[in-house]
Amino acid sequence: MGPMAGLYSAVCVGLFAALFGGTPAQISGPTGPMTVVMAATLINLNDVDAEAGLAMGFTVVVLAGCFQILFGLAKLGRYITLVPYPVISGFMSGVGVVKPPFLCQV
Repeated sequence: MGPMAGLYSAVCVGLFAALFGGTPAQISGPTGPMTVVMAATLINLNDVDAEAGLAMGFTVVVLAGCFQILFGLAKLGRYITLVPYPVISGFMSGVGVVKPPFLCQV
């Protein structure tokens, strides 16, 4: 997989969200935490076998989507208000610390 795969997937996600999105002001696309998780997953999987890595990467994405749908149907989003702000801030700061090596290809 090269950079073109990422560009095509970002375009497809945007089109899919525009057609099937829930609200007019919804913003969709790759986010920082998911970028780090997927990059680490695909790098590890592609080291073993490139074709199997792509299949497993696709499986991870489909399962993540299924979990999001299930969480939405169960209305679990209302519980995010119970997570303290320092926890969310620490999570986002951790992503900021982990992401530069992937961006710089270090």
